[in-house]
Amino acid sequence: MIVIKNLSKVYHLKSGDVTALENVSMTVQEGEIFGVIGNSGAGKSTLVRCINLLELPDSGSVTVNGTTLFQTEENGTLVVLPEKELNRQRRQIGMIFQHFNLLDRSTVFDNVAYPLKYSGLTRKEIRRRVGELLELVDLKDKASVYPSQLSGGQKQRVAIARALANNPRVLLSDEATSALDPDATESILQLLEKLNRELGLTIVIITHEMAVIRAICDKVAVMEQGHVVECGDTYRIFSRPRAEITRRFVSSTSGFSQADKLIARWDEILAGKENGAFYLLLFTRDSLSQATVSRISREYGVDLDILLANIELLRGGSIGRMLVAASGNGESIQAALRDLKQHHVEVREVTGYAVD
Repeated sequence: MIVIKNLSKVYHLKSGDVTALENVSMTVQEGEIFGVIGNSGAGKSTLVRCINLLELPDSGSVTVNGTTLFQTEENGTLVVLPEKELNRQRRQIGMIFQHFNLLDRSTVFDNVAYPLKYSGLTRKEIRRRVGELLELVDLKDKASVYPSQLSGGQKQRVAIARALANNPRVLLSDEATSALDPDATESILQLLEKLNRELGLTIVIITHEMAVIRAICDKVAVMEQGHVVECGDTYRIFSRPRAEITRRFVSSTSGFSQADKLIARWDEILAGKENGAFYLLLFTRDSLSQATVSRISREYGVDLDILLANIELLRGGSIGRMLVAASGNGESIQAALRDLKQHHVEVREVTGYAVD
């Protein structure tokens, strides 16, 4: 478990002070895949670097696996674990980065073995451990090659194997898929999910891509300008985002980015339609299937023209969104909408020229 309380960090630059983190608090449960998302400058990378003290915060506390790495005393002094104990705790926290940070002149084997150099293991034990790790990340046949001979995805697999060398209980991922193509990104996410499932590894993923959050995370914190503006179960965040920036992130990956263009044609699409209006329908895991729309259209004698629809698959279930143009008798439309709501479909009338 990772418990972060009131974490703050200010960079003092020649151009002025920049607040990277301000009273950030969150809890990551053991065995979770926890995502932290935000635009550039939101403070997410500073946050993850403070967890293992690659970056020294100004105040706050971080507790990992029951051990408090640092905390602020009542007098405002930041107290950090003694160096020997801190290094021991750091070995329980692996980390991977966007640019891999591999040793170019060392083989894949030697890169993975590097953290074990002062572990006290014999050469035979190191060879066995590295072999296990390379098999785990599907690179056993690449032990003798150099990083320059690998693809981006393979380099990140080497970095993951190296990060796992000391059997950490926590893995921090700082934009680890940002430099990869879509296929490599998917394979790395599948690997992280496998490590979480098979090793019980707690994983914290820093990213600016909502698609990464959607694919793998159990929970997510949304950051903006050094603050956590929203935090919760990934399914809830995707189905009912509250903060404006969260709604923008969700919209960017939901397939509904084209909705605004359709709504802008409001007058054209609704021309000549009796009581015409746009509605956004949200289907959650408690809703009935899309067939509900066609049934209700028939039963109530109203037209529900589907303008845009999509289904997203998340770890917590599926979410469906549908933009419809409704027309017909006014009372019948309202009765149809009540029926949808009774079947746990969230209904929102679109009254402007944009959709959340």
